[in-house]
Amino acid sequence: MFGPVLFSSLCMRYTVLLRKTNSQVKKGTVGEVIKKLNKENKTLFGKLLETRSQKLKREAGKGPAFPRSTEPQSSPVKREISSAGWWYRQTLPPSYVVRLKGNADTGSEVQMSKCDKQRAHTSEASQKQDISDSSVKCQIEASQCSTSLLNRDSSAYESYSNSNGGICTIPHPTDVSEKTDKKSILELPDVIIRNIPNFPLLNESKDVERMTPAGSILSMSSSTKLFDARKECLLYPSVSKILNATMSDSSRAALKRWRQKMIAELGEEGFLNHYRGLLDRGSQFHSAIQKHLSGAPESDLKLDQIQGCWQSLSDVITDVTEVKVLESHVVHSSLLYRGVIDCVAHYKGKPVLIEWKKSDKQKPDIEKTYDAPVQISAYFGAMNYDVKYNFQVQGGLVVVAYSDGSPAHTFTMSMTDCKKYWGMWLVRLQQYWLQQQQQQQMKQTTVQMKQIVTNQTVKIPKEVTVSVKSRLVTVKGPRGVLKRNFKHLALDIHLVHPKCLKVEKWFGTKKELAAVRTVCSHIENMIKGVTKGFLYKMRAVYAHFPINCVTTENNTVIEVRNFLGEKYIRRVKMAPGVTVTNSPKQKDELILEGNNIEDVSRSAALIQQSTTVKNKDIRKFLDGLYVSEKTTVVQDE
Repeated sequence: MFGPVLFSSLCMRYTVLLRKTNSQVKKGTVGEVIKKLNKENKTLFGKLLETRSQKLKREAGKGPAFPRSTEPQSSPVKREISSAGWWYRQTLPPSYVVRLKGNADTGSEVQMSKCDKQRAHTSEASQKQDISDSSVKCQIEASQCSTSLLNRDSSAYESYSNSNGGICTIPHPTDVSEKTDKKSILELPDVIIRNIPNFPLLNESKDVERMTPAGSILSMSSSTKLFDARKECLLYPSVSKILNATMSDSSRAALKRWRQKMIAELGEEGFLNHYRGLLDRGSQFHSAIQKHLSGAPESDLKLDQIQGCWQSLSDVITDVTEVKVLESHVVHSSLLYRGVIDCVAHYKGKPVLIEWKKSDKQKPDIEKTYDAPVQISAYFGAMNYDVKYNFQVQGGLVVVAYSDGSPAHTFTMSMTDCKKYWGMWLVRLQQYWLQQQQQQQMKQTTVQMKQIVTNQTVKIPKEVTVSVKSRLVTVKGPRGVLKRNFKHLALDIHLVHPKCLKVEKWFGTKKELAAVRTVCSHIENMIKGVTKGFLYKMRAVYAHFPINCVTTENNTVIEVRNFLGEKYIRRVKMAPGVTVTNSPKQKDELILEGNNIEDVSRSAALIQQSTTVKNKDIRKFLDGLYVSEKTTVVQDE
């Protein structure tokens, strides 16, 4: 009877109360909950037309006939087609809502906002009023309420005034938040995407003539208090992003050729600097216009990089009067996109939405400006459906300023032109959402292939012998024997033939597959150790007190003396199989040798740690023993 809006509202109210009841301690019976629901329904929809007993009597033919409403039934007329509310009532079933969909399956919970609590509180007081008046009032309000796909105001609710002065506050059917720690993904239902090209440009609920009070300039950025209430709108794609994503193949190829040409002339780094310069000049260009139209004198403007563009605008900017909006964020809450309006003002006495452009080449025709008219039409439509703007303009204006100082070109867009380019924009917008839908479907349907087997081989030199027994690898070579146990890893290690060892893993996880390469690296280091050995060189660094290093116990222990003038002797014992000696060629140098790379590196680390001083700035205090070189005992020829 009341359409999908009130149906969704009723479902929301039932869900909120039921979940609220289940989440709290049982304070009453199920009957009390039903009484509360009936009480609220009576407040919302009015008095019952007939009770159960009256219905039974009427059906039996003993009671009066069913009372008919004397009010005429409202029927849609042709002019309603241009309104967003009519469009959504015709195309959007109650079960279709916009989803902020997470990357994982998450449960959803209906959140009861402050507006719900206020409405529940006022429902008791409203019962004291005339029930019949409440019923009629609600019917009028329901017929005038229009829905939007996603309304993210400070209260997440919209208030609509009816002809009698009443206000209907209806929770939006999308006031459902999904609990997820992952980044949210915006998604539109298929029925909305199919009907995007039919969305109207103008909003009949706004006045075309009424503007903001004289002298007040609206400039809403993402950091202002006006925008704090709808921070989630930053999830919406920007107009520039949509235009770039739906760019034609010819335009994309031309852009690629230009980029390659610039890289060939300037190089990769030079092109990046050139591109940053373009962005900086564009920001300075818009900033100068904003400050000038805000009332700042020309002497306070920063024009060092845009002097030519500013001179090009001299004849145009004088005709811009009664500025209403400057560099302000705009959000189309129905079609889910956002952007930044350059300016809304009167140009030659007519209120228009202005888009400032700068160019190095002449643009005598509006077609040469590429997507500029489509972009301004997108901002036009978004502003018409943004609740922060209580007015509508009557056209658009594209102004192209030139860096050489030549007079700027102005392209006035009438309402007919705006509707023409609005249709082009809707096609591009539909294409963008279809692309997003396809990408999501591909992510959902893509099956991640599991690697069945991963293997890697290690070649064994002629002078080396390798044996494997229950993942215990033994390597024999000219310099000795090394053993290593890999039983803690669920891997298959076996000899394919005497000079080739294979490590493989069947149906392994990501970490288990990475362990295959790790085991092979360990075995290769063992082979290198028994053939060439490992040699680490360490240097003693000191500013005043010379560090004395003495080796004892057959070069397996080193004693560090006179470190920082201390009498304390620091003794460090080498790992098994590692020897340490003083270099005969270099003063204050130690040489560590061994077959096992882990033992050699661990011994060097123990020596360095023995001379570590805490609470000192390492940029100035450098006294200690440090590794200076890592090589092999047997050098390659």
